[in-house]
Amino acid sequence: MTALEKPESSVGTERRTSPRVEVTLPVVLRGVDTLGRQFVEQTATMNISAGGAYFCTKRPLAQGQAVDVSMDASSATYESGKPSLPIWVEAKCEAIRVQEVANRLARLPRLFGIAVQFTDIPELAL
Repeated sequence: MTALEKPESSVGTERRTSPRVEVTLPVVLRGVDTLGRQFVEQTATMNISAGGAYFCTKRPLAQGQAVDVSMDASSATYESGKPSLPIWVEAKCEAIRVQEVANRLARLPRLFGIAVQFTDIPELAL
């Protein structure tokens, strides 16, 4: 069993088979932006489900683009009142929705909201 199971895909209908949870998890995003530059960026999730996640990035990505995501899931499993050891989950993802959420006209740095679908999540040995 994988840590997060990927929902079945269908065109034009709601694909999410599990609830979206608003949670902030540290993320390291690795990939190549639309300008062809390799990057590594630290960000955080805004929400997550069994099939994917949503976060913001300074890098423009194309819809359908493959990216690697590493998430520290230990803050999501915090129950004992004591800090836990980091539990990094590595996932291969595909950008399925990209939108600019801040732009230069507003004199803010460009910021992009990215929804990714998990395409490969290795099993966790906990």
